[in-house]
Amino acid sequence: MTSKTFVRSAATFLAGCLAAGAVLAATRADAHREPWREGPREFSARDFNGNYGMLETGKAEGADFIEVALVRADGAGALTIEFVATLGAELRIESSVTCTYEVKPNGMGAMFCIDDNSGQATDGDFVLSDGGREVKIITRPNEAGWTTAVARRQ
Repeated sequence: MTSKTFVRSAATFLAGCLAAGAVLAATRADAHREPWREGPREFSARDFNGNYGMLETGKAEGADFIEVALVRADGAGALTIEFVATLGAELRIESSVTCTYEVKPNGMGAMFCIDDNSGQATDGDFVLSDGGREVKIITRPNEAGWTTAVARRQ
């Protein structure tokens, strides 16, 4: 190989490396973009849609309360929650509630639920996160108690 051919080959190789590096840098920059710099995301009831697995804990009727639940949200303001719970050390409860909900553009929301068996009403507040794939919920304290929950889309 002559020195002239070697210089040409080296220059071609170097140009190829620089081009590949530029493509790689652009790809990484897109993968690590900062979505919060793109402006606020607008949420709606459509973002709370599908089946969610939920774990809820708190106090009810003066005792510790814990439940696992399946939340089914229709994306239009209605949802049902089927749950199995324990109240205190021994009582096992299996029931469901029917709810209505609304979502503000900032992802905060409110829900109003009625227990299908007892008719007891419960109000709650929530925030959507991870684009609606996760919902963090608190019930408003009342004579029955209060709870906190996290639901994640299945």
